[in-house]
Amino acid sequence: MTFASTIQHWRSNLAASREFAALGTEGRHALARDIGIPVGLLADIASHGARSGGNLGEMMDGLAVDPEVVRRRDPAILQEMQVTCSGCASARRCRRDLDRGWGPSTFDAYCPNSPTLVALRDEAPVESPEA
Repeated sequence: MTFASTIQHWRSNLAASREFAALGTEGRHALARDIGIPVGLLADIASHGARSGGNLGEMMDGLAVDPEVVRRRDPAILQEMQVTCSGCASARRCRRDLDRGWGPSTFDAYCPNSPTLVALRDEAPVESPEA
């Protein structure tokens, strides 16, 4: 990560933190209720910064798992995976591995979504309704 990107990342996290704080208690509770997670988990996710959870889509692509197929079949699975990814302590390693092209071959060593991703990857491909 370059110095400029580090500063940009820091500013983005600061702005997200301010936006979350500006919601106030009622706003945070309403947001948590709307997306179906406990308010404490929402606060934890928000503390990870504006780009938390941003690796999931790329990891799914690398594993040939279509997020839209998962969303259509069982939206709760995708939401749970997004929440898990957003609070992941291994996000930096994941990002580094994805950047190096290693993500799909190393994720099972550290990814808390690994069991679900493996199961989705190993399922027979599902034809989309448009095909």
